[in-house]
Amino acid sequence: MTTKELVKKYFDENSNEVSVFNDVETIKIGWTLGTSDEHLITELFTDDFGEEPNDGDWDVINDSIRDFDGAYRSILNNFGSAAYDEGHNSDGDLVGCVDVTVEQLANIIETGEFVYDNEIVFTSSSGTFNVEQLDLLHQSVLATLTFYIPTELV
Repeated sequence: MTTKELVKKYFDENSNEVSVFNDVETIKIGWTLGTSDEHLITELFTDDFGEEPNDGDWDVINDSIRDFDGAYRSILNNFGSAAYDEGHNSDGDLVGCVDVTVEQLANIIETGEFVYDNEIVFTSSSGTFNVEQLDLLHQSVLATLTFYIPTELV
């Protein structure tokens, strides 16, 4: 069975989770958009510039992370139909849900860089984000996008 056939079967068997808009069936899946933590950023910054970031550097880094968070809809439009954010989790990652079609969910499953249980992970080094989105981030910050999919599909 192909990934697309497996996802279609899931849609058919879980019709209570399926929404229909303009004759297009979608389900909601969760996501997190995160960036590297302070320790990794400091390490990468030091590797790049030969010194630890000062207060002014941190202002620039934090502004870049805020701008990147603000671009979440354009990032998620690469994967789904409509994205919604629900704020930040205890790790500081932006969290939310996105509506996906059978084809979009199959693509997420097939192209994910890492799979952990029901998590499909993409990183900034994998080509997940376009150049304009990556340009928002300071070079010392790495980004990850994780989708949480039904366990029956992994």
